[in-house]
Amino acid sequence: MSPLRAGDSGKAGEQAVVEVVSCPNCHSKLMLLPPGFPLFDVQCTRCMFRAQVKTVRCPPPKDQIFGAGWDVLDKTLKSGQLIPPLLLNFQWTEKTTGSQRHEVYFFPFLTKANVRMRQRSQEGQRPGYKEFNYVGLLHLPQMKLFPRTS
Repeated sequence: MSPLRAGDSGKAGEQAVVEVVSCPNCHSKLMLLPPGFPLFDVQCTRCMFRAQVKTVRCPPPKDQIFGAGWDVLDKTLKSGQLIPPLLLNFQWTEKTTGSQRHEVYFFPFLTKANVRMRQRSQEGQRPGYKEFNYVGLLHLPQMKLFPRTS
């Protein structure tokens, strides 16, 4: 893995997921959705499965990660829709060996208790922008999709 510029990690992580993971529902190939597509990053080429992908550059497990913009998710929740399934893509370098590691976990069901709104400071990039974090991930049902253990 090469060092990534800001904004590249998400795109590279989404591409890495579609290369190594098949659809958790029907086992067909996943494909990327267009940039800026609301809520979802990948979908199955065969069935109706769609998911959000988040890439984390550290080893699992992790109970809290950065999410995305709050406004779209908030409107989705207010309309009675569910939080999208999450594919959590861990990619990191082992400190002791320098080897590249990669694991992908699937979180099929998240609730409102698993998202926490936060607002950026007025001094940094995107002043006052509302975002959310995924929280309580270690207490949720999850499935390791890559590498496969069986």
